[in-house]
Amino acid sequence: MRDWALRLAIHGITSVVGPCRDLLGLRGRAGRGMQVQRIFPLLPPPLVGGAVFLALFDNACQASAYRIEIEVHPRTDHFEIAVTDNGRGIAPADAGRVFEPFFTTRRAAGGTGLGLAISVSLLGAGGGRLSLDRSVESGSRFCVVLPFAHAAT
Repeated sequence: MRDWALRLAIHGITSVVGPCRDLLGLRGRAGRGMQVQRIFPLLPPPLVGGAVFLALFDNACQASAYRIEIEVHPRTDHFEIAVTDNGRGIAPADAGRVFEPFFTTRRAAGGTGLGLAISVSLLGAGGGRLSLDRSVESGSRFCVVLPFAHAAT
């Protein structure tokens, strides 16, 4: 990856993660000492809109998480971004439904069940995908896959 592309990617991911954390703080959800740890050996291009990270951060806060870890791993033709929190996690019975539009376990608290469904759609439009890693023992981990951006010819 060229130096300018790496700097652009650093700016892109930082410009998304910080404001998402701040917005949740303004909503009063992350003001309880939310920590966001970024582990970036290399960074993806700023293709992912803040909506995807906001949905993941918001869900973590609703699950009483106080720590979110973001790991970015470049692969041959894509980036893998793991977003892990230490919240209550997802019940095994609900794991297969979390990406369904309007599925929520927090309807009484104002949950719409649209955040993850919209995130899947946004990522899919750009050739990416979002999945739930069911192997974590506590909290939850979502994996975002983004293809490398190719210059228009």
